[in-house]
Amino acid sequence: MPNLRVKALTGMAALAAGAVAITLTACTPQTSTPTASAPDSLSVAWPNDATTLDPAWSATDQNNEVSMNVYQTLVGYEYTDGEDGSKVAQGIGITPGLAESWTVSGSTVTFDLRDTVKFYPSGNPLTSADVKFSLERNLGATGGPELNGSGIYSADQIEIVNTSTVALHYTDAQGNPVPASPASIAALRFATYGIIDSSVALGHATPTDPDGGDWLAKNVAGTGPYFIESRTPGQNLTLKSVPDVWSGPPAFSTVRINVVNDANVASLLKGNTVNIGLYGLTPKDVNSLRNSGFRAVHAQTQNYLELQLASDTGPLADPLVRQAIAHALPYDKIVEQVYFGDAQRSLSFVSPHASGYAPAWEKYGDAQKAQQLMDKAGNPKVSISLQYSNESGTYESAALLIKDALGKIGINVTLESQTTSTVLSSILARGSGQAATPAADMILFNISVYLEDPKAPTNLWADSKGVLNFPHFAVPQVDELQKTWAAQAPGAERDQAYRTIQEIAADDASFLPIATIGRSIVSVPGITGITFQPEIGVRYSTLIPSK
Repeated sequence: MPNLRVKALTGMAALAAGAVAITLTACTPQTSTPTASAPDSLSVAWPNDATTLDPAWSATDQNNEVSMNVYQTLVGYEYTDGEDGSKVAQGIGITPGLAESWTVSGSTVTFDLRDTVKFYPSGNPLTSADVKFSLERNLGATGGPELNGSGIYSADQIEIVNTSTVALHYTDAQGNPVPASPASIAALRFATYGIIDSSVALGHATPTDPDGGDWLAKNVAGTGPYFIESRTPGQNLTLKSVPDVWSGPPAFSTVRINVVNDANVASLLKGNTVNIGLYGLTPKDVNSLRNSGFRAVHAQTQNYLELQLASDTGPLADPLVRQAIAHALPYDKIVEQVYFGDAQRSLSFVSPHASGYAPAWEKYGDAQKAQQLMDKAGNPKVSISLQYSNESGTYESAALLIKDALGKIGINVTLESQTTSTVLSSILARGSGQAATPAADMILFNISVYLEDPKAPTNLWADSKGVLNFPHFAVPQVDELQKTWAAQAPGAERDQAYRTIQEIAADDASFLPIATIGRSIVSVPGITGITFQPEIGVRYSTLIPSK
């Protein structure tokens, strides 16, 4: 599903799995004592196959997961070790990747590449030409909006200094140089910016496919830590560790991925068929597995449950009614009853780890004020629709609680369960301006923001032209602040500008953050090294089996 570096309405995320390769066609649920995996092999289950192997088009969870395991990026995430053996990346911290170092001078970042990196299986050494080729392709692909948001708009801003040095020159949309910021560099951590062996890709170019994209969609030309040993599209894919990979050999040298479609992941875990899971597990599943002796690891990644209200038409055009809804929402019940305490209330569309964060929605949640606002609005008869994804029972459970809470202040809510693609289309149709009339009055959705910088969510929801701006929120002051400060480095003035944006958006109450739901991974005892980063996917190379 397309995401513009945002995952909307997906399931929880990636699923890695058990000890031996298996055929997952007709599984009989059973419960047994969880056991650890084999010493050097994983068997992974995906609900859907990857649609492409090309990192530039890694717009689904599975595509992304392939990219983060067979390609590497200039810089990596900075992880903090958790007490449970997991590693969590929060903020915009970066570490060396294919670039062993970099220097920042004004609007330019110069990267020095490692001289020990080779592509597999070609054996070609990594060069700055590979970096330019890979980033240039992204300008017209999935990563384009993020590069633009960081200050890279055209290929001539990516300079080959010499064979092992590449420079990025950052500008605003008008071509004026802007200071290179930590957030700009942090965007290069994303798997879509994996560096490709340009010599191999161009060797498969044709007049109608000048960059070898058709070949890259079905083949891999990366630096590791894994390569694809075999693949049967729609059925399975096997990864093997790259021999003598510069970053060190993974503990699991083989990863066998099976496409299981609608198989019940919790049952596969309990049956010792799968021994680490992320996709296809509801909060109820996670809680049940935890109580059955499995190890459930949770991190407050940037995954949010949020409600958008069509604020330009119908009864929700009245800000008093919207503010009443904001007060009436059952935040605590959703956290405790839907997510079993693994979530926490969200107070902004900006990550609390981001510079410029403001808990602007903290003022909502008073049921008495909700009724007072409805009284002030004249107690209108309000009947509205709420659309949500039927992907799992999680959304419906939250929707039912919302319906009940709003009924107490005289707002009648009709629930509309739709496919994920339908809900996403409803949002995008409004954000793109293609639909003046909303498909529903309210949309309940789950979204992940990959970059912990306030410019990213502001660009999506609070900018009048934001692609996810379902409410049609439009405030000239917000647009001007975003235009002025998006490309600037974090600082006191920039932080205050984004706090102002959040306060304005909170007062408008057309976008309502409900909960930071994070991400949970369940495994058998003994597997450590699980990583959590803003991107959805499992990095197999960091996993360590029990001894």
